[in-house]
Amino acid sequence: GKNGACPNGKVVGSSSKGVEPTGLSLESTGLTLESTRLTLESTGLTLESTGLTLESTGLS
Repeated sequence: GKNGACPNGKVVGSSSKGVEPTGLSLESTGLTLESTRLTLESTGLTLESTGLTLESTGLS
């Protein structure tokens, strides 16, 4: 971690530098998953709207 803030702060030099890019990649993946979750949420809202339509049809 930066400024030795990581729990395993003893890892220094090329080793820690090799770990940080992986952290950035995981962070990017997290953003992608968050975007996917938002898409699924939008789909859920669409399904909910469809469910309301079907319920209205049943009442008719």
